[in-house]
Amino acid sequence: MVGEDSFGFALSAIEGYSAGKRNVDLHYIGEIEQAASCNMLFVSRSKSDSLESLGTALTNSPVLTVSDIPGFTDSGGIIEFVTKNDKVSFYISLKSAREKGFEIDASLLNLAAKVIQ
Repeated sequence: MVGEDSFGFALSAIEGYSAGKRNVDLHYIGEIEQAASCNMLFVSRSKSDSLESLGTALTNSPVLTVSDIPGFTDSGGIIEFVTKNDKVSFYISLKSAREKGFEIDASLLNLAAKVIQ
């Protein structure tokens, strides 16, 4: 995660679990430049003014980017959390995912409120 932590202790519950063949390890990075070392990166709203530098830092890095910043998927992010009618949903930028070499499972795409081709 980069930026202010709005999750509190909620994320610590998943540390140590496995996702496929990888263990979940949480790291809080201080600078955008450190993002290339991540497999998945949550970008906090407090870093919304840093999206351009994030894109530059991750140009050649296969990092799955996730955020709740409005317009995140329009700015090159892969998954954007949105709240509609007090329910959390998400958008997926299939275009950005493919550019980073990710394949998104059809079942996840079906759950998305919006898929950007």
